[in-house]
Order: sequence, then C-alpha cells, then structure tokens
Amino acid sequence: MNILVTGCAGFVGSHLVEELQKKHNVIAFDNFSGGKEKNLEGLNVEIINGDIRKISDLENIKTKPDVIIHLAAIVDTTRYDSEMMDVNVKGTLNILEYARRIGADIVNTSSAAIYGDKTAAIKESDSPDPQSLYAQSKLIAEKLAKAYHDNFNMNIVCLRLFNVYGPKEQHKGKATSMVTKFLDSVLKGEDILIYGDGKQRRDFIYVKDVAKAFALCAEKTKDIKWGIYNAGSGEAISFTDLVNLLKKLSGKDGNVTYSENPLKVYQKFTMADITKIKELGFEPIYSLEKGIKEYIESN
Repeated sequence: MNILVTGCAGFVGSHLVEELQKKHNVIAFDNFSGGKEKNLEGLNVEIINGDIRKISDLENIKTKPDVIIHLAAIVDTTRYDSEMMDVNVKGTLNILEYARRIGADIVNTSSAAIYGDKTAAIKESDSPDPQSLYAQSKLIAEKLAKAYHDNFNMNIVCLRLFNVYGPKEQHKGKATSMVTKFLDSVLKGEDILIYGDGKQRRDFIYVKDVAKAFALCAEKTKDIKWGIYNAGSGEAISFTDLVNLLKKLSGKDGNVTYSENPLKVYQKFTMADITKIKELGFEPIYSLEKGIKEYIESN
C-alpha cells in the first residue's frame, strides 16, 4: 500500500515510518517544526515538507495514499493557545477532507488524555472527561472523524495512545514521558523530582509497540470501517516504583525528592483496557523492563 504519515519526523512518527517501510511504500509528511529530519536518515521513504494546516500542501502530494496515518499535532498538555486548536483541529479537518477527496482511509492519532482521571482500567466506552485544551482538541478531532465516517462512509480508525516512551523522545522537551524525564535525571546523577507522593500510576507503552499497533490498524481499516482503540500496555506502575526500576536497570543512583504538584490539571491514574485492540491481533511485545533496557542501551 501507499501510506502517508503526517508528523513523520517526530518521536512516534519516525519509529512508525521505520516499521511501515518494511512492507509498504511510505510518503513521509512533516513541516519539521518539532520533528527532526535526521530521525528519518537511512529510511527508504519519500519525504515531503508540508503543513497540515494548508490543504494545498496535501493536494500537491504526487503519490496518492491508500491510507493516511495522521500523527501531526501539538502534544504539550500545558499549552492553551489558538495554535493548538489550529493544528490539532483544523489540521485534522484538512486531513479528513483530503482523504475524502482522494478516497483514502485514515488512522487518526488520539490520546488517553481524553478520558481524564479514572480509577480503574479504562475502556474505550468510558465517558470522556477532557481536562486540558490538548485533550479537548483530540476529542473534537475524534468527533470530526466520526462525522466524516457517518456522512461519507469513510473507513477511519482512532488510536488513543497512552504514555509512549522510547528512543528519539528527548526533542519533545517538557512534553516527554515521565520515563524520559526520570531517566535523564538518573543518568545525569541529578536529584529526581516527583510531584505529589509518587503513588500516581501510569500506563507506559514502548514506542515500537505503538508503531506495530498503527501498522496493524492501517492494514485493517477496510475490515474495521469505524473504530476507537486503546494503545497501551494494559499495566500501570507508580512513579516511585518507576524511578526505582530506572535506577536498578541503569545501575545508577540518585536522591528522590517530592514536592507539591504545581499542575492544576493532572491524571493521577491511567491504565488501558486493551481487550479490544487485542481482538485485532495486537499484543505488546515489550514489558516495561524490556523497553527501558533497550531505551537505556540506545542512549
């Protein structure tokens, strides 16, 4: 298949392109405002510099895709500005309209941030409770996707990503996962700062597993037609236990300090119920320990 990946040079996008190129022809689309072109070095893909906010940039793509995997977005949950909505909402609308015009299927990147703060394993049927502008933008994008499916009979899959971590994540800055933030401090021998009491728990999934989830959904869009799926590990770990694991696997030590959480919007618990995506044939390959070991070796 011809598969277009928006946000191809970013953290998840670059790993996804690497996975897809094994079987498919990949058109890699990015404006390189966040992602780095060096993330695509050595990959056999067609690279296009373009902006999803300009539908003309999409329409100028010479190789028409069969499937579009849409990752391009602003992912900083602390941002509250018009650019967030412009990229995440208007950009997604442009992708939907472009796909409608050329008859392409879509795999849209969504987020577990949509769920808000839950207390038990989260199912796709659980009520959304978006608590940040980022989460709101992702929920609106999902609703736009559903409208295009309902009105134009388009095949669209939405993947709600939980906390993704792994190599190439550092360029995300303050939007990086807690695995990367804590690991950076551990490896540098710095004090490890945990907001709150350290008992908050998150579902962390290795980026290579996420890439396989995207590839699987891209190959099954015509069978699924419409669907929302969690992409997580199905397990959760506390921040304190995560730091202890990072210290153990890296062979490094460091003092842990706790402070009051300055963030008003904060998910204290995330854990994906992945029953639904398992029915498609997805199974995470990386345990947290295996993923962190590989991540440390890549540093």
